[in-house]
Amino acid sequence: MQERVIDHIVATERERDAKAAAPLAVDPIQQTMREEIKNAIQRGTVDREAAKSTIRFLSQPMGRFAVRRLKLVYSDWERQHDDRNLVASVSALAAEFWKEPPQIDEPNEPALNRGALTLVLFEISA
Repeated sequence: MQERVIDHIVATERERDAKAAAPLAVDPIQQTMREEIKNAIQRGTVDREAAKSTIRFLSQPMGRFAVRRLKLVYSDWERQHDDRNLVASVSALAAEFWKEPPQIDEPNEPALNRGALTLVLFEISA
């Protein structure tokens, strides 16, 4: 029984690590807006650092409410083609919705393996 418990713990740890390493999906509107902002940087119509910040924001997965708001911002941009307003609107959304990514500089925990586990089983008899 102890071997099955160890196998289960190690398999669960591997699965958790695989999920953490998998890329997260973003909505197609985010990809479209990133491209438009990159084009605006190339045209020189927006502040480069603010635009880069919005691109980082648009690279993270978002909830449905934030995506709906992005679609409204994008449809407004399609009517006016005002790059500065696009970056300002996305920056405002970032201030409201952005979840800062975890610090990469932190050392990672070593991977859990069979040798690191010591399980103690207790038998309780009535």
